[in-house]
Amino acid sequence: MHFAPAPAESGRALVLGEMLLGPLSDQKPNDHRPNLYVVCPGKQYPSDQERDVGFNVVLNSLPRSEEPVNWDVYWAIVLDPALDISFQSERDLLLAAQDAFEAGDELNFDEIPGAALLQEKLHISSISELASFRRPDGTLPRLLIVPSHLVIRAAAADPDTPPASRLSRAWSHFSRHKNSAEAQNAK
Repeated sequence: MHFAPAPAESGRALVLGEMLLGPLSDQKPNDHRPNLYVVCPGKQYPSDQERDVGFNVVLNSLPRSEEPVNWDVYWAIVLDPALDISFQSERDLLLAAQDAFEAGDELNFDEIPGAALLQEKLHISSISELASFRRPDGTLPRLLIVPSHLVIRAAAADPDTPPASRLSRAWSHFSRHKNSAEAQNAK
């Protein structure tokens, strides 16, 4: 997937580590927009900073055009130290969020793979502060998905699928060539 931030119209933008994800929009999130999940930790965008962890960007769909669109942003934070997956799909994120793990008394906050994002974006810095995310049986989700309440503007495209503009040009060239060949064969 190719992902590129739209040109900034204002000075406000969503930046993680040294990666610019996109300029922030003044719009509020809504269910009719595509979702962008920032997955921490991840290997897609590694961090150059020693204290930061890398992250992945997972999209729930690709827009029909390569033009920038608004994306609702969600934090997808790995809580279970045993969960060592580089997430690439929304389906896998949702399945991991439904799965649970027992965070025993011996688990330290620093052992949580997504601790850096928990601290930076959710201002959670201890296991006890995760209490609101515990399930009735006392377990935690292996992956926590939380709306960021942010909307960014960015473009995304599948590198294996030609853009619609290139596809339509190729089709029109093919059609002209085919019609020309048919006309010559009819003579």
